[in-house]
Amino acid sequence: MPGRKEAPRGARGRSDKMTEQKKRLTKEQIQEMLNKTCMGRQWLVMRRVDDFNSLAGFLKANHVTQVRLGEEELTYEIVDKENTRAAAFLLTRRAGQPDGGKEGSTWFLAVMKVAADFRGNGLGRTMVEKVKKLMAARDVKKVYVELDTGTEAPDDAEGVSDAFSFWKAMGFEEDGMTRMVLAVTK
Repeated sequence: MPGRKEAPRGARGRSDKMTEQKKRLTKEQIQEMLNKTCMGRQWLVMRRVDDFNSLAGFLKANHVTQVRLGEEELTYEIVDKENTRAAAFLLTRRAGQPDGGKEGSTWFLAVMKVAADFRGNGLGRTMVEKVKKLMAARDVKKVYVELDTGTEAPDDAEGVSDAFSFWKAMGFEEDGMTRMVLAVTK
């Protein structure tokens, strides 16, 4: 064809090798990103749990001895490809208001736990972000978390000395001596 120049045979071969090398490098980079994202385990998945009781063993193993349920529960877990539970949280809706008012209902983050093998990888933050999305979708304006005084930070708190500091870092504000509140926005 007039005006079209063909590359010499050797140049075309080098170009193909460079393209293959770039593709291979890209696959390696992608795999490295996946491994980092999945914390050395492959494919962590967050999913809803229909039966709160199915978490009993996980909670007991992670030192949760008491959970106050309400009129409605939303329970989620994070599992790896072997179905090993990495983390879980429970939102519960209770009648009345946290200040003692009888009208309406209030949502509480009743439980949030991360298994020891998975701590320090941001799962706590991931779960709080999911809580915000779930509550925003239901037009809930506030979510509460109740703490005991002297409570240690949640299991996934990185460099945080106490629970109040952790929850503040997650966007919660103090609402009394043992309670924190998160204003939910869409």
